[in-house]
Amino acid sequence: MNDINVAMPPTDAGTDPVVVGTDSVADPVADSVADPVADPVAELSNLIVSLQSESNAPPAHPEADEARKQYDDHQTAIQNKQNEIEELTKDLTSTTSYGVDNEFLTLKDKCIKQMFQGYNYELCLFKNAHQGTTSLGNWDEHMWSRNEFGSSKTLRAKFTNGQRCYNGPSRSMEVELVCGVEDKILDISEPSVCEYKAMFSTPAACTKAMLEELEQGGASMEL
Repeated sequence: MNDINVAMPPTDAGTDPVVVGTDSVADPVADSVADPVADPVAELSNLIVSLQSESNAPPAHPEADEARKQYDDHQTAIQNKQNEIEELTKDLTSTTSYGVDNEFLTLKDKCIKQMFQGYNYELCLFKNAHQGTTSLGNWDEHMWSRNEFGSSKTLRAKFTNGQRCYNGPSRSMEVELVCGVEDKILDISEPSVCEYKAMFSTPAACTKAMLEELEQGGASMEL
């Protein structure tokens, strides 16, 4: 609290006024600002609102919450499996051929990347092909359906209607599929402007005889 100086009126003798200092005089206005007293009505109202909020909150049951979470996770897993079954059934009944024993079905949603001559190539069988961000075409179902699956004849695929070349045709890519121990792009060339050719190895292109030959070759290499 600030000191208050009180000036007393001068005496008849003409002496200077007497100044009386005090530290105990209270200033009710300043005190109310520095240390406000809460409104009792407002305090009671806030208390009622707080009690109502607590009474409306659901009781805490950790065991029940955990059981609900496990149930929801289980239902999600079941739904995911059902979606997988529906997708597989759709693939097996589609008009697209995935081989005699659906051996090419493993490549349906798979993309293979490889760099050749400074360019990044990406082949997604049954979908599309790219050179970097440039489209080399979309899957040509008609070309694929002409293959004789299960025979020793070379299997071919094609991507058509890619991004158009400057003053040239739309890009395209023809793919020759050969028997190999892994899914891999072996080579890519451009024999004509914006017309690409690729050689792609995959176990799906192997006949039983080819697989036996590969196994024997691997055994010979180990020896």
